[in-house]
Amino acid sequence: MRWWIIAPAAVLGTILWATQSRTALVALALAVVLAFIVAPRVHWSAIVLVLAAVPVGYAVLAFTSLVEDLLVRDQTAAEIASLSARTDAWKVVLEWAPASWERWIGLGLSVKQIDVDLPFREVQVFDSSWVSLLAQAGLIGTAVVVCWMLLTVRDAADREVRSLAIPLLTLLLVRGLTENGLLDASAAFLVVFCLAIGVDPASRRGPVPSTPPREAAYLRSPERFAPHHPPLIPQGATP
Repeated sequence: MRWWIIAPAAVLGTILWATQSRTALVALALAVVLAFIVAPRVHWSAIVLVLAAVPVGYAVLAFTSLVEDLLVRDQTAAEIASLSARTDAWKVVLEWAPASWERWIGLGLSVKQIDVDLPFREVQVFDSSWVSLLAQAGLIGTAVVVCWMLLTVRDAADREVRSLAIPLLTLLLVRGLTENGLLDASAAFLVVFCLAIGVDPASRRGPVPSTPPREAAYLRSPERFAPHHPPLIPQGATP
């Protein structure tokens, strides 16, 4: 097995588990499944690792409370239903009047939180890249970004790049549902931006300059390296 790949992946997975981010774990699991689906060829070590993970996963689910503790995190049913009070801020944005300017063009990129009518706080961060985009750029800006993402997904489905592009794009887009950063000045946005450029066919396959057949034959012939001036003839000699 390629332990030099498995060991860092295990360390990163442990760190992700320690963050207690349920959305990130779901996005990672979905990305891993898609990676196996779109991969042109799966290495035998990956198959062995997946088969070995099945009994381990069953043991964790059946005999421990790790998964339950991660999903519940000492929250009530109302807190879980509201996604840790995220929907309180989302509801304010989604209920803007259709005739208002903020509904169509947003409030600007500087808006990171919004006033809420809650007994325990007066403002609430969006905690969603997509709701944040709707609040900042309105329906018009959101439509532009959605079209950009759809084109990126289409280009990422190309056979040459889909084994990496599809899982990575899935991880970032799903994570952005309940976390900020996808469309802000962050590392996640830089990854999405570079990925969108990298999967674009025009970026991957630039135009090949065409060379006329006669010129191409000349460039390959020894005459190309011949001197371009007539040979010197001694004075009085007959050419």
